[in-house]
Amino acid sequence: MTQADMLIETDALEQVRTIPITPSFQYMRPPRIYDPHLMPPDVARILRRRWNLSKHVIPPVAFHLARDVYVVEEGLVFTGDGHLVAASQADVPAHEIVRARATLQASLAQPASIPSHPRAILCKKRGAGNYGHWLAEMLPRAYVARQYLPDRDWPVVIHAVEGTLRTVMRESLHAVGITENRIIESGGAPVHFAELLVPSGLTAHAVFLSPLVMECMDFIADQVPPADIDALYIPRAPATTRDFEDEAAVRTVFEQHGYTTFAGSTMPFMEQVAMFRSARRVVGAMGAGLSNTLFCRPATEVLVFMPGNALELFYWLIAEGRKLDYHEVRTPQSGRMQGSLPWDRQLAITPAEVERMLARLEAGKPAFQLTDF
Repeated sequence: MTQADMLIETDALEQVRTIPITPSFQYMRPPRIYDPHLMPPDVARILRRRWNLSKHVIPPVAFHLARDVYVVEEGLVFTGDGHLVAASQADVPAHEIVRARATLQASLAQPASIPSHPRAILCKKRGAGNYGHWLAEMLPRAYVARQYLPDRDWPVVIHAVEGTLRTVMRESLHAVGITENRIIESGGAPVHFAELLVPSGLTAHAVFLSPLVMECMDFIADQVPPADIDALYIPRAPATTRDFEDEAAVRTVFEQHGYTTFAGSTMPFMEQVAMFRSARRVVGAMGAGLSNTLFCRPATEVLVFMPGNALELFYWLIAEGRKLDYHEVRTPQSGRMQGSLPWDRQLAITPAEVERMLARLEAGKPAFQLTDF
């Protein structure tokens, strides 16, 4: 039996609620790019195709009910005979699906050892250990379910993580009305659910973010008073990948231009929200911290430094969804790969070049447009 034969499409499940999005499309403008010549031709071609697609279709958001199923790994949903609910497989490579199915079958040899719950809403998916993915792709599931399915005040199942991210996940769930006794954590091992609500249509990574994601962010941001901040620099620390080669010197340049260095990793979630909601200028190297631009007000100026070869659309999608003034600086890279992606290296841009970019931006000079390369 092939992988395709082992899929359960959503139309085979009970449809609980469909939320139409009006209008069902979004007009988007290409980003303003600095130093686009640093993008390899194949990368530029792929990104240009997406950036030049001005009208993006936004699907309805739907919740379907799966019964007697198991959640494995980062949100894969299987039946006991190994069939996979298609809506749970987004972005998961085939070999990981095979591994998860094998894990389930091994666990079913001792079914009494598998934890079981009466019901839950699926709020975990691929990338569950990444703050940006949590904020944009998983947290909104809990918000939308609570707002649009008031008769289903069910627990949410989230991925089990450690440290600061675990705290932030809980604080953000509390902000959308999910109390502590309504949170179920599961790791890689199978967990059984008699009934599981499976959402679809809220996001597709690097493809679209539903307006309901933005509604979720506004719901949270409206709870905080404004912070006394105008401009934020978002450092990569404690992460080490895709950082500036001479971060200390680059940070000094930003601070000389009025940016306050943001210490997000040590700050309560709602304080982070308040700072991004209040800032009118945000700058930093591509990374999870910049996902907080989801809380920025329209017209906030956002400047993202990004490896020249990065196939990345996430921050642009956020900016278009929130109507931010988005600028992207492509940079050379140096050093060894420090992650799983070819652009997980250091940003080889000097403090003097950063100064040049900021001066150009402050002078109101346009960045290079897509037509320039």
